[in-house]
Amino acid sequence: MGKKIKQIAIYGKGGIGKSTTTSNISASLSKLGYKVMQFGCDPKADSTNTLRGGTYIPTVLDTLREKNKVQPEDVIFKGFIKGI
Repeated sequence: MGKKIKQIAIYGKGGIGKSTTTSNISASLSKLGYKVMQFGCDPKADSTNTLRGGTYIPTVLDTLREKNKVQPEDVIFKGFIKGI
């Protein structure tokens, strides 16, 4: 039997620290040895930018505007890896 996947959803009104909290949870779980995939739905990509040292990555919507079809490799990027 494979490992059980756990999902965490964080939502709420704007400006309450969702992106910061989400990034910190992802980084902490990564440091503990978990494989983490963070999927940000925020249009400014705040939560994922902090995991990549402020480097902008294209959103799914941005990519879809440029291409007819979005491939996983177009929108999935490595970010924070155990503090590296």
